[in-house]
Amino acid sequence: MKGKIGYHNNHIDEETLELAVVKAIEMLSDNVDLLHSKWEEILAENRLLDKHYSMALSDLLRQEQTDFNHSDMCRVLDHVRIGLDGEITVCFLEGTEVAL
Repeated sequence: MKGKIGYHNNHIDEETLELAVVKAIEMLSDNVDLLHSKWEEILAENRLLDKHYSMALSDLLRQEQTDFNHSDMCRVLDHVRIGLDGEITVCFLEGTEVAL
């Protein structure tokens, strides 16, 4: 029927996902001090793969960018989780999760 919503769609478009990832990167950049202790623990335990992902994320956080970059995100992003309530959680390869 015209003007009536027949069903609710839980899909999210690509632009919204890109904005969520950029927002998560900005939040991590503002709170990078909290990540340093986590990264030091990874280095102390000699977890090589996590060390690689931590260094890639650290490099990305040092850059000043506001646009979504596909190649940079492929280096650090594991997945984006979308809850039924609309909550978006961005999960990075080294284990950090950012809830938006």
